[in-house]
Amino acid sequence: MKNRVKSYWAVLALIVLSASCDEKKEEETLQQENHFKVGEEKYALHKGVLYNAGMDVDYHQGYFFELILTSNGINFEEQEEGYLEGIGAGDALSFDLYSSSPTHLDQGEYTFTTSRPHPIGTFDWGWYVVGWEESTEEVTEESRINSGKITVQRNNNEYTFQFDLTAENGKKITGHYKGTLAFFDYSASSSTARILPQTGSEKVRFLNKR
Repeated sequence: MKNRVKSYWAVLALIVLSASCDEKKEEETLQQENHFKVGEEKYALHKGVLYNAGMDVDYHQGYFFELILTSNGINFEEQEEGYLEGIGAGDALSFDLYSSSPTHLDQGEYTFTTSRPHPIGTFDWGWYVVGWEESTEEVTEESRINSGKITVQRNNNEYTFQFDLTAENGKKITGHYKGTLAFFDYSASSSTARILPQTGSEKVRFLNKR
């Protein structure tokens, strides 16, 4: 009888240990996948764009960069008028960040700020959108991001981003992206870099310099 009890507890311990290992593996896999989560809902990220929008000493320190990460259904086209425009449909994250370099984002943590001029190593604007449709100019869900941090690592043109954010609607935004980014330099251009079409909503707007 004692042997049976010991065997029962041994089997139970193995089941618990196996479940714990499976959960750990699932968490590690989730961290490695390019994605963002809005609350518990997960959305894939497949590509990214980074562009330098130049300097404005009254508005911010260093260089102003726009970072856009999107799902596979959104593509970018450079227009003859000198701006970049998003086409297609899908999900996206976008941020305005400030870096000391004109060619890349500095490594480190970028924290949300509202102070001006915006310091290097901060972001003052963030936004997520789910279910954006170019043809109808409609979205399923969107909100500005108004707190949190973005951790940036860089190896040449390969970036790794970790997101720990909160949106204006109160939802937690987390995620991970590792990959190369298409880079554009609009710092010497008078044209704005237009990413998503205007929809009439203040939040779903031209993602450009204000």
